[in-house]
Amino acid sequence: MKRSSLILKFMSVFFLIAALSACGKGCNKGGSPAGQIDPLTLIPANNNLLLSINWKKLIGTPFFQDASKDMPSEAKEISKDVNEAVIAVAMRGPSQAPSGLAIVSGNFDEPKIVGLIEEAAKKQGSGEVKKENIDGKTVHLSAKDPNIGMVFLSPHQAAWGQIATLRESLALLNNKGDSVKSNKELVDLFNKRDSNKLLWGAAILPPPPAGQTPAQAGDPMAALQGLKTFSLGIDYNNKDISIDWAGNTQEASQAQNIVNLVNSYKTIFGATLAAQQPSLGQVIQGAQISNQDKTIHISLKLNEEVLKQLSQKMADKNKESAPAPGAASPALPVPAPTGQAAAPANQ
Repeated sequence: MKRSSLILKFMSVFFLIAALSACGKGCNKGGSPAGQIDPLTLIPANNNLLLSINWKKLIGTPFFQDASKDMPSEAKEISKDVNEAVIAVAMRGPSQAPSGLAIVSGNFDEPKIVGLIEEAAKKQGSGEVKKENIDGKTVHLSAKDPNIGMVFLSPHQAAWGQIATLRESLALLNNKGDSVKSNKELVDLFNKRDSNKLLWGAAILPPPPAGQTPAQAGDPMAALQGLKTFSLGIDYNNKDISIDWAGNTQEASQAQNIVNLVNSYKTIFGATLAAQQPSLGQVIQGAQISNQDKTIHISLKLNEEVLKQLSQKMADKNKESAPAPGAASPALPVPAPTGQAAAPANQ
């Protein structure tokens, strides 16, 4: 599977995970609020993608409100208290599945939340919510998949992710092992974030697998191979979404090559979209693309009309993919333990 599709798939999974966790104000540039641990100290060192989500701002957007219409009542009850989540993903390249962790911070009632999760499991017929003790903390295992769990770190913080990753995180809580804070380059990128934005992300891209043949000149991937790090900011204001992306390459010529590539796609697809979907085509054609030395900047804005179109498309797609009444849900792949590929779904 290509790196881009892996990233998108895993990000979507953890956005949903955050929806089932309860929290309040999270880490800001000035440090963590009283009673909370800096989330970065709980994230294992092998993670190379960090995302910060302003949850209160997210739930105020119309596209979230549309997407949450079918959300179970238990999840809605829990998500009301979410303010921010820090999500970490370990990207290992195209041949291995990523793993990740969500750290949420705030004020919540553990017995109440556990009760809501157990009630939801009974309604769905997914089984018992089991528990496991790891490093002195009670981990609540997913009734659907025991490889995923949630642990309350304090009355103000919780962590959710794959069990293997939670073990590493809880070890860090007891000062065992190295956290992502040992990755100065990634942390410096992440600390430039604006916590008032809807979403902020920073990543260091993994090197190509050993023995992989480099892309040849003329192959679009050849331009992208020089990309080393990137940061991403997404915000919602005045009914518009703004997206700002900055990437850093190893050489200035690589940055110029990427800009040339993006501009060529902008010309090709912008014209096509303008003919088929004028408002979306206008967004693509209005994208600002530039480079300076080894840094690339791309920014674009999605207006209210485009957001409504995208929201409607997502709603239509969900209706098409919804199983018929009484039909069994399709089997999902089991999340991979650290360093292994994901197990296929049962056929």
